[in-house]
Amino acid sequence: MVGTFRNVVVCEDVRDEVGNKRSLMGVFSGDITVQQFPAIVQLAVYLEYAPDKDDSEGRLSLISNLARRH
Repeated sequence: MVGTFRNVVVCEDVRDEVGNKRSLMGVFSGDITVQQFPAIVQLAVYLEYAPDKDDSEGRLSLISNLARRH
């Protein structure tokens, strides 16, 4: 069974704060555009995921097709 994504936010940085809080910095809305390629864009993804009650493993995989170049 598949769980539920409660929130998915793309931003520049996610910071842990006091009191079990998170600060999401530079939240993106809509398209992410750059002026030229290649471009370096710092991205962070904040996810709140609730696994299905029958999901005994509670596992989540993130896969990226972006190659890192220097």
